Amino acid sequence: MLFYTSFINHNFNSHNRREICPIYIKTMIKLAQKLLSRICANLIGFIKNIIYSQDFIERNRQHSSQFTRDRKLSFPVLILYFCNLIKSSYQPELNKFWKILLGSEVARNVVSKAALCKARKKLKYEAFVELNSEAVKYFNTHSNPQMWKGFFLKAIDGSTIKLPNFTEICEHFGAWNPRLGRPRPYGPHIPDI
Repeated sequence: MLFYTSFINHNFNSHNRREICPIYIKTMIKLAQKLLSRICANLIGFIKNIIYSQDFIERNRQHSSQFTRDRKLSFPVLILYFCNLIKSSYQPELNKFWKILLGSEVARNVVSKAALCKARKKLKYEAFVELNSEAVKYFNTHSNPQMWKGFFLKAIDGSTIKLPNFTEICEHFGAWNPRLGRPRPYGPHIPDI
């Protein structure tokens, strides 16, 4: 926002501001996208270092003898496959995954779905829990998210609820003034979790 406010001159008339403002908004959007893409690229590198670390592999395999030989479905490749958004059955998704991984133009059968199921049994689910928590920690420390009263604000529910019509409640929450009838106080509805 400092960039944006430093370029806006308040002495312009409103017609000039209408022409200039969209230009600066587009510039701000591009800057935000570059910043976010840089953070995401660094996050991908951070996750890659975790996935390839021997300590992470040892913690998240079922037996110490698993994922020791050089296979097509190595530990990092298996993790990457399951981190993709899988939309269809295993074999078409495997073919698309290997097409991208190998950089080929045509999808082909490199790994069977039976081999994927066997490899999946060797993997602990805690690997994904750990990766998720590490990714969230990294993103929160490197993106400097804004806080609200000391909390990360993730979503807002705008639903309201009718409140009892008392003076103290009306003063605190305000009142909705219908066209017909008396004012009625409404407040935020906070669901039980």
